[in-house]
Amino acid sequence: MNPLIVLISGIVLGFAIAWLLKPRPKSAPAIKATNYRQQGKKQKNKERILEYLKEHGRAANDDFERLLGVSDATVTNYLNELETEGAVRQVGNTGKGVYYELS
Repeated sequence: MNPLIVLISGIVLGFAIAWLLKPRPKSAPAIKATNYRQQGKKQKNKERILEYLKEHGRAANDDFERLLGVSDATVTNYLNELETEGAVRQVGNTGKGVYYELS
């Protein structure tokens, strides 16, 4: 068998396998469904924050991290949104002394 034909066949076969194994982007409905799930989870977590504040009066960022099992940045985003919505208010500016309470 001609080595040149074997080489070309190998290259073509390699490209075909790589094309078949390439990850495909999610379809628009799948992306939309993921976004809805994330929005639903986010809303539930924000509701849990409000329920916690109703029960305890006030709480720090760390309390919400433990309650929800999410990162500091995620809790900060939730609290910023709730503050913008007028549902909670931040007491203190920075550091360990900062806590949140219902508005």
